[in-house]
Amino acid sequence: MIERLLFLDAIRRRGSLLPLVLAATLMVGIGATVIGVMAPRGIHPPHPAVSLELGSPRADLGQVGGLLPDAPLMTLDGPTRAQDLRPALFAVASPRCGCEGTLVRLTDDAATNGLALVLVGDPSQRDWLLGRARSLGPTVVPVVDTARELVDLFPGSQLTVFAVHADGIIAAVIPAFGADSSLGPTLATLRQPGA
Repeated sequence: MIERLLFLDAIRRRGSLLPLVLAATLMVGIGATVIGVMAPRGIHPPHPAVSLELGSPRADLGQVGGLLPDAPLMTLDGPTRAQDLRPALFAVASPRCGCEGTLVRLTDDAATNGLALVLVGDPSQRDWLLGRARSLGPTVVPVVDTARELVDLFPGSQLTVFAVHADGIIAAVIPAFGADSSLGPTLATLRQPGA
């Protein structure tokens, strides 16, 4: 039965197994190639985080030249501190800001410079933050300012942007960031210490 299915009977009558052996070798080679191409290349562990010393502030906490306040924040992965998310572009936004286009532009600018956009809000804004982060893309980190330290720095502003260097020094603070606002070349320098 198996001999009939594999045409071994006909091959034996003709006297040569060479075509069968070549066909089997070809099938194994094609199969191995497909598996080799489709198989994952291996997972490389991420580089361990480099602990950067905080810079020496030249101004008050929360101001340009000063340190970013070390506010307790809640991310999707659990609690963290604001200074642990540096370097980054922080956007403290209100659900009523009407700033979707501006947030898209900030997200693109941050991603172009290898930075995350940290979208900050108070505990009542959790669902809004998650929705905005989902719509803006994977480089946006939604965080809840549990102690309202960042949210209350500029009360009344619909969108406040903080550009924070790798050492925690604030490079720029723009309250009421709008469609006409710009960070200019500031984003390209954030991966370097500011002090």
